Formats: sequence, structure tokens, C-alpha cells
Amino acid sequence: MAGISQGLYNTFIRSNAAFLATIFTGAFAFQMYAYPYLERAPPMVKTYGVARAFNLGSDAVWDSVNRGRQWKDIKHKYLQSAEAEDDDDDE
Repeated sequence: MAGISQGLYNTFIRSNAAFLATIFTGAFAFQMYAYPYLERAPPMVKTYGVARAFNLGSDAVWDSVNRGRQWKDIKHKYLQSAEAEDDDDDE
């Protein structure tokens, strides 16, 4: 088992170029696999289907990993300080 995992690592992940190629190839393959099925699906499945579930799931993971670092999490700090500066300028 270690030989297989070592071979996969050396082939797909070891260098940055190989890792990026693996990611882009996987994304392209997913698009080619998922969207033909969605084209034939009824409208309700297109809206709430595999692609929507994948997008919502990946957004939730991204938001949880990057909590406190995104604009939606910190904008209140900057908007309040900008409003305070505007008030100081008016006086």
C-alpha cells in the first residue's frame, strides 16, 4: 500500500506543476461529467442539483476555513472607522 501511495504522490503531487495539472484536470473532468446530466434534468434538479450542492458545500468549507479573514467578516471595522473619519472632517 505504501508503494501505491508513494507512486501517486510522486506522480500527482510532488511538484507544483504536476499538482496544478492534477487539479485543473480534475475540475475539467468533473465539469464534463456533471453538466451533461444536468442538461437533461428537469428544471428543479438543475436548480437544486449536483452543481448547486457542490457549490454550496465548497462555499461553506471555504467560509469556515477563512472565517475572520474575508471582507464580509471584517468590513464593519473599516466602515466604522471610515464613518468616524468623515465625522471628524465635518467638525
